[in-house]
Order: sequence, then structure tokens, then C-alpha cells
Amino acid sequence: MTRSNPEDLIPRDDNINHTLRLLARERELREARERLQFRAQPQIEARVVMLWLLFTFVYMVFDLMYY
Repeated sequence: MTRSNPEDLIPRDDNINHTLRLLARERELREARERLQFRAQPQIEARVVMLWLLFTFVYMVFDLMYY
């Protein structure tokens, strides 16, 4: 049976710094993902509006042609 070294139980500074860097990177990625989702939403709505306007215009043209 081996006895553990007490120094192994104390976290080293480089491990703490590495963990903090990973947490910061995870937060940055999460914020970037939220910004992309927020930015993509108006583009989708704009496409829907443009398709609706195109459909309405085409419908009006055909309606006037065959009136």
C-alpha cells in the first residue's frame, strides 16, 4: 500500500491557471454562440417578410392581369 504525497493533494498554480483559462474560454464560446443566435434571428425574419412581400406582389400582378 502506497502512501500519497501530501503535496499531490494541493492543486498546483499551473493547474489552477489552466482551469481558469478553460472556464474563460468556455464563457467566451458561450457568449459568441449567443451573439450568433441573436444575430441570425432578424435575418430569418427578414427573409420571411421578403418572401411574403414577393408572394403578395406576384399575387397582385396575376390578379390584375386576369381581372
